[in-house]
Amino acid sequence: MPRRGLGRGLDVLIPTGDEQPQGYMEVPLVTITPNPQQPRQSFPDQDLDELAASIREHGILQPLIVTQQLDGTYRIIAGERRWRAAQIAGLDKVPVVIKDAAPQEMLELALVENLQRSDLNPLEQAFAYQQLAEAYQLSKAEIAVRVGKSRVAVVNVMRLLDASPAIQQMLLDGKITEGHGRALLGLPEHKQQDAALKIIIEKGATVRETEALVRCWRLADEGEFSEEVRAALIQGIISDRHGVALASLPVPQQTAAVNVVVNKHLSVSETEALIKAWQTQNTQEEPVKTNSPPSPEIKAIEQRFEQALGTRVRLRNGQKGGHLVIYYYSDEEFQTLYERLVGEDF
Repeated sequence: MPRRGLGRGLDVLIPTGDEQPQGYMEVPLVTITPNPQQPRQSFPDQDLDELAASIREHGILQPLIVTQQLDGTYRIIAGERRWRAAQIAGLDKVPVVIKDAAPQEMLELALVENLQRSDLNPLEQAFAYQQLAEAYQLSKAEIAVRVGKSRVAVVNVMRLLDASPAIQQMLLDGKITEGHGRALLGLPEHKQQDAALKIIIEKGATVRETEALVRCWRLADEGEFSEEVRAALIQGIISDRHGVALASLPVPQQTAAVNVVVNKHLSVSETEALIKAWQTQNTQEEPVKTNSPPSPEIKAIEQRFEQALGTRVRLRNGQKGGHLVIYYYSDEEFQTLYERLVGEDF
């Protein structure tokens, strides 16, 4: 049996603007219970107090949507925030619209209602999508259709469930954004994620700065560096582009070079010039094998790829060809990359 979408149904259930809802009734507040599958988990006291003050002044302008239980009580489908504020405001009765909804529909209705009102933070959305997937055996594509989102958007939000508990709590509290959370997922271990989280909170880092820090940590894990360079990368003292430049030096020389870079606050281009000068001097004194850093043109192309794909990309060009390396750090990232590049579901 095909599953029915719920978005249009909510538009009918939830009046917009100043339209006076029809077919509603008032019921005692004490006969109403919240939905245990309510996707929204956070109801800040200040927001409830402000809404309660508005309700005292103007009343509840939009009825709650409820379903009637066998014992005569009502369970909320949509409007728990109004129900909570009505209790604070001291109301005895509230207006409701009674809707016949099977248990399978209640979570979907509550989820779509909150999404339409932009009431859910990203982690609450992720938990709700997970409930839909586990309780009703819905695929990510089916969830996307039901909530009016793209499949990629659903996948990206659900990836937040893989973040460390500390990151998830910060998301719930609104102290970091979805962009911060997704960037931190680039680190494979929760211990690393938490350490990076501490740094970005202390620095008040933007999403871009967080992405840069994660790139530094990845580079520190993957490259051959002296302990001093690795520490500078992990602490965000130097950028990943500084690290790439320093990697072209033999490890014993990296420590001296990074000290110059940090003490003199050298830019990436100044660092590259310094390293080139050192390499020239070393070549004159004693030929050594070094890895030439990529040209500015190649770096620009790499950055374009990274912006388009949302992950680290490395391009190496030779006389008769080259190779393009696209990094991914989870099965979900690989699946998203596949769909972007191939144009079909994995």
